[in-house]
Amino acid sequence: MSSSNDATSSAGKAVRLDVIGDAFVDLLCVMEPDAGMPEPGGDTRLASPVRTFAGGSALNTATHIASLCQSVSGHRGHISLGLQAVWNEGDEHGKLLEAHANQWGIRIKNCRTPEGAGATGHCIVIVSGNGERSFLTHLGCVAHFCASHLDIHSLIRTDNLSVDAPTHSHHQHVHVAGYYNIPKFWNGNLQSQLHQIREKRSKLSGGTTSI
Repeated sequence: MSSSNDATSSAGKAVRLDVIGDAFVDLLCVMEPDAGMPEPGGDTRLASPVRTFAGGSALNTATHIASLCQSVSGHRGHISLGLQAVWNEGDEHGKLLEAHANQWGIRIKNCRTPEGAGATGHCIVIVSGNGERSFLTHLGCVAHFCASHLDIHSLIRTDNLSVDAPTHSHHQHVHVAGYYNIPKFWNGNLQSQLHQIREKRSKLSGGTTSI
């Protein structure tokens, strides 16, 4: 919990939050209340039409932060919120993710490379009558997302905060979400990239960085 002194010392400071991780589109299938999971080769009725939502741990985290910032009147300082993930900007699911991020004012960076061809990651979410959720996931271009694809230079710089507070007076937090959904994050390179961000940010005066 922050004290009044903390609030005073933070006033006027820029706060930058960057989320790194996965972005998926969820196709939500809610079954009838008394329905079990479909049998192989069978047919089970849905209680409502299939609905499509922007999702993924990283995008959900960024969205919740954006919602919190909008709901708190007179929040302290100036907040810049960013997301680095991968999606296919040419397919409908990718366009849905971009529209969602823009709606919430999330600064987005698509880290997909030419080698990362494939559809935007998407997931069929089956909700049984008792509320239990099961998933059918297609990773798509998320399967090719490597930590080396991150734009770490933008995470180190302070001249791109897009806020009124002076760049020498700021806090920065980098958050990783959906780690286990991104297989190529598991080889240790992500840790190296995060260490580099912290090391280079520590050499800049007047700011604090947490990961």
